[in-house]
Amino acid sequence: MIGLGLFFLLMVAGSSQFLLGQAETSSCPNLILSSHRWIGSDGKPLPFQTAEEIMDFLRTAEVVKVEKIPVGVTKPQKLYLEKDGVKAKASFRYKRIHKDRWNDPNAGPRVNFRDDCIYECAAYQLNRLLGLNNMPPTVNRKVKGKDGVVQLWIEDAMMDTDRLKKKILIPDTLRWVRQDQVMRLWNALVYNDDPNKGNILIDPDWNIWLIDHTRCFRTFADLLEAEKIKYCERGLWERLKRLDTEVVRAELDEYLSSNELQAVLKRRDLLVEHIQGLIDTRGEEAVLFHF
Repeated sequence: MIGLGLFFLLMVAGSSQFLLGQAETSSCPNLILSSHRWIGSDGKPLPFQTAEEIMDFLRTAEVVKVEKIPVGVTKPQKLYLEKDGVKAKASFRYKRIHKDRWNDPNAGPRVNFRDDCIYECAAYQLNRLLGLNNMPPTVNRKVKGKDGVVQLWIEDAMMDTDRLKKKILIPDTLRWVRQDQVMRLWNALVYNDDPNKGNILIDPDWNIWLIDHTRCFRTFADLLEAEKIKYCERGLWERLKRLDTEVVRAELDEYLSSNELQAVLKRRDLLVEHIQGLIDTRGEEAVLFHF
C-alpha cells in the first residue's frame, strides 16, 4: 500500500483515473451514511430509525452520569444518557467565548474571535441539508443548569491523531482520499480555519466523522485552501448547486448571525464556481466521482 502523502501528490498531479476510475464498480457505501448503525453505551444497536428520533432522545433522555473528557481546549464533558431502557453516551459542550481581539497561539492575532458551542448545531443542520451525514446527531440542550450542545458519541471510534501515532495503515486508500476531498470542501464552506486531526473520528468501518466546529463560521467571503479541492462527489455537487438560500436561512437563523449566514452563502457560490471551473477545464468525468 502506498503512503497517503505519496498518493495525494499523485492525485494532485492529475492522476484522476486512479481516483475516479473505480466509481462504478466500488462496493463502498454511499456518501450518505443513512445505513450507519449507531451503537449505545451497552454495546447494543440503538433502536432509532431516523436522525429525528436520535435527536429527540438526546434532548429528552435522563443524564445519569457526567464525566470530564481529557482532551479539548473548552473542556467538553461526556454524558451517559438513558431513556426507556435505551442507553447511549454523548458529548456536551457549553462554552460560548467571544473576544474582540485574541492572540491565537497557533494562528496569530484574531479579530472578533468566537469559540461557540452553538456552531456545532449550525454545522449539523447544514451538513444534513447537503446530505452528507458525516457528523453525529447534534442538538442544543440544557444540562445541569448549563445551556449547551449535546452530540451523540461514536462508539469504538479512534481519532486520526491516534491513527497517525500508531502508524495504522488505511485499508482502502481510494475511499479515504475521496472522504478527504469531501472534508476539504466542507471545511471551506464552514470556514474551518482551525482544523485538528483530533476532531476527525474514524469508526470501525473507516468512515470519517467530523466533530468540533466551535471555531467555524467566520464572516470571511473566501475559500480556505481551494487549491486542494480537486474532486467532488456527484451527489454533493448537485446538492451544493441546489442549496436553497431561504431554506439555509430558515434552518440556521437560530444559530448564526446575518453576516455569518451571508458568508456561508457566498462561500457556497465560490465553491460552485470553483468546481465548475475544474469541470470546464478537465471534464466532468475527471472531476466528479461516486462513492
